[in-house]
Amino acid sequence: MHRAGLGLLGEVTWMIQYCAAASFKHSVLKLSLAAVVYGVWRERNCRILRKQKTSLRNLIAKIKTDLRASLIAWGGVKRTDENRL
Repeated sequence: MHRAGLGLLGEVTWMIQYCAAASFKHSVLKLSLAAVVYGVWRERNCRILRKQKTSLRNLIAKIKTDLRASLIAWGGVKRTDENRL
């Protein structure tokens, strides 16, 4: 899926409207948003509480790793064209 960015409020509004259905793709999009929010929140806490900074490249890598781990844990997703990302 490719589209222009909408800013934070626009992205949240788009997610609410677009991901109202309960399909696998919509669940992955919701999980992706949650992983990004959690990753940024975790980085914020490290910067404030531990005075440590992670590079943007490493932050993105951590978020991708967390997202992959969550997707692998789902396990029982059927291999169908509809579920293809």
